[in-house]
Order: sequence, then C-alpha cells, then structure tokens
Amino acid sequence: MTSKSKKHTIIASVFGLMLSLTLVAGVGVQTASAALTAAQVDAIISLLNSFGADASTVSNVRASLTGGTPSAPTTGTGYIFTRNLTVGATGEDVKQLQMLLNMDAATQVSASGSGSPGNETMYFGPATRAAVVAFQNKYASEVLTPVGLTSGTGFVGAATRAKLNSMSGSVATPTTPTTPTTPTTPTTPTTPTTPVTPAGTGLAVTKSATQPAAQLAPLKAARIPFTNVIFTAGSSDVTVNGLVVERVGPAVDAIFDSIILLDETGAQVGLSKTLNSQHQTTLTQSFVVKAGQSRTMTIAGNRPTSSTAAHAGMSAALSLVQVNTGATVSGSFPITGTAQTINEGLTIGTVTAARGSLDPGTSVTKEVGITGYTFSSIRITAGSAENVRL
Repeated sequence: MTSKSKKHTIIASVFGLMLSLTLVAGVGVQTASAALTAAQVDAIISLLNSFGADASTVSNVRASLTGGTPSAPTTGTGYIFTRNLTVGATGEDVKQLQMLLNMDAATQVSASGSGSPGNETMYFGPATRAAVVAFQNKYASEVLTPVGLTSGTGFVGAATRAKLNSMSGSVATPTTPTTPTTPTTPTTPTTPTTPVTPAGTGLAVTKSATQPAAQLAPLKAARIPFTNVIFTAGSSDVTVNGLVVERVGPAVDAIFDSIILLDETGAQVGLSKTLNSQHQTTLTQSFVVKAGQSRTMTIAGNRPTSSTAAHAGMSAALSLVQVNTGATVSGSFPITGTAQTINEGLTIGTVTAARGSLDPGTSVTKEVGITGYTFSSIRITAGSAENVRL
C-alpha cells in the first residue's frame, strides 16, 4: 500500500470514527447533516487538515456533512499560468494559484477563512506568498536550483510557473484569465525605434531595440543594467547635463542603494545617486553627443548590502522621464527598459586588487635597449564565495 493510500485510509477512518461518535451521542439519526452543528463540521474539517488531507478530500467531506454533493476527484485545476505573479497581483490566475497550492497541506494558503480551500481569492497577499515559498522549497530541485537559488522567494517566475503547469493536470479546459490590475503599474514604455538624426541642432532620444536581459538582482550586486537609451545629435554637438530617472513597478525604493549611468563600454559616468520621496533621482554628470552621431547609454542600479526578506521577489524597472540639455529634445517619455527580479538570498563573489610582488614600486631609469623589464605587477585575490573569471 502506498503512503498516499495509507493517508487516505487514516483520514477515512478518522472521519468515520468522528461521525459515529457524533451520531451515537444522540444528536440525531436521520442524516449526518442533521446531526452535526456548524462547530462540529468545522472541528472535523480542522482534524482532516491536520492529517494532511488534500483540498478535494476536504471539500467532499464538507459536502457530505452539510448535505451537499461531493465532486469527482481531480488531479489539478487544469489552469495554465502565463504571467509572473508577486505580492499585490490580482486576477483569476491568482485564485487558480491558491486553488492549486491548497491541494497540498504542505503548501496550503490557509486552513480556514480567506484563501482556504473553497474560499480562494483573486488577491496575492502575504499568505499566498508564504504558500508559494513553501511550494518552491518543496520542489527546490526543479524550481530553485536551476536559477541559482537555495530558498523560496515567493515570486512566481518562469521556473515556478513551469512546475505549477506540470502539476495543473488536464481535467478542465484552461480558462482565459481576466485582465489583472497590477499595483503601481509602470507607465506604458515607448516602442523601440531606429534612431533618426534630428534636424538642426536638436537631440533625439529613443529607446534602444536591444534591452538588458531579465535577470535576478541579488544583494551587493553593482551596475545592474535596466534601460538602454540612444541619444542622437543633429548638426552640432549636444551636451546632456542631466537625466531624471524614476523607479517603477511593484517594488519599493529601498531595493536600490543607488542609481548610476553607464557609457557604451560599461564604465560609470559620474556619481551614483539615491532616489527621493518621488521615487526619482537626477544623474547630473554631463556627457557629449557629437554632431550627427549616436551614443547608447545605460541606466543601471546598485543593490544594498543588507538583506530584507520582504523585498524578495519584487520586480522593479528604471524609467528615463526627462533629459536636461540646452538643445531641443525630441522623443517619447518615459522610456522604460527591463524589469529585474529582486533576490535576497544569493551570495555575490568578491575580488581584491593589490600591487603584485614583481612590481618595481618606484620609478627607475632604464637605458634604451633593455628588454623583458617589468613595469607593473598586479595581484588579484578572489573571495571565498566563488571563482572569479577576468
């Protein structure tokens, strides 16, 4: 006999014993529903949940006790999950997520009340996040390990959706999800266009057709790319004096230590800046776009060094909302690139550079014709987290 069959046998035995004791107590002999009060039904359901009964079993027992019609057993919801989900998300897919999680006592959203079996909602709150974390930890080898995680985040991304869909079954035709309302939804980003040299002395600002790949943004990570923007000058050189950047998406400002600008080589341009109370910052280091030429600049972010578990699974993007320059600017704002997923569990490798043992250390006069002379020596030391490839 399998463990699952044994569990069902135990649950059935407990249910039978409870029902027999209730009927013998003289409450009634007509039907189970007539014999049991609402409090007694809840007590039996609570006992079933404590034994690890799945949602369909609990639902059928409740129906039997209250005079309803038990439903046929199912192996899943039959729903196909097509989008990422996180705290604050709403829609039919959130309800279907809760239904699937409730089919396993180990990943149940709630034992009673809102979110419990039969009382699923369309809102992704803290209880749903905790259930998703339990689900991810239970199937860590399929959900977490492939993306380099060791513990659940509560964010339903591609790997988690794949596992959910594999378990969803095919007992029902997938329904079309209702259009969800995403909290703090970013303004619709502009469509990438081919840079066009503006007439006269103006500056054209467009979204690059090539944006950074979606990735995890772990603690201590630096220069994480979010948005690539193309600046094209007209008939004369244009100096850009500043860029106003805004944090958007279902996240908080605290997930960023600072915001920076990178040039075409990946080098930082100017100082990093923090976000203000309006979720914005101004990058004030100027750069020049030569006449008739284009420059592709990247808006990037630095993550803090301390962990905050509540931030795990959040998704944020950085939008360019304003360009400060003396030239006439043409373009459609805001320009928003790729939303990145916040991670609080990964460890970032470190590397330390120092003067090497062969470095002369001082200036030395050498005669013409000397060969094989060491002008400089550098020593690179990797931290304990991982190997470093230069």
